[in-house]
Order: sequence, then C-alpha cells, then structure tokens
Amino acid sequence: LPYSANLSLRNFGLLLFSAGIGTKAGFDFYETLARGQGTDVLLGGALMVVVAGAALFTVGYRFFGIPLN
Repeated sequence: LPYSANLSLRNFGLLLFSAGIGTKAGFDFYETLARGQGTDVLLGGALMVVVAGAALFTVGYRFFGIPLN
C-alpha cells in the first residue's frame, strides 16, 4: 500500500474505535448524571479546568507578555 493510503486507513480505524468507545462511555455517563450521582464530580472537574485556565492566562499575560487577542 502507498504511505498515504496506509495512513488514511489507520486514521479511519482509530476513528471507528474512538467512536465505539465514546458511544458506550457516553451512555454510562448520561445514566450516572440522570441518577444524580455524578454532578459533584462533573462540577469539581469543571472548576479545576476553569481555575487552571485562568492561572495559565494570568501567568502568560503578566510574566511572559503574551497578548490575549
């Protein structure tokens, strides 16, 4: 097989694998949230992402002079 065809087939296989795993995990995630058991974990994760992002923006802007636009 040519390199480009090989790369395309590998990427397509990874795409199908990821879609299959994501579909199964998404159903379990929805079930957990629907029962009200995962909201604290979801909110905690969102809070960590927001705090880390704000810290990185602040450090980048103040100490390294990276513009925000």
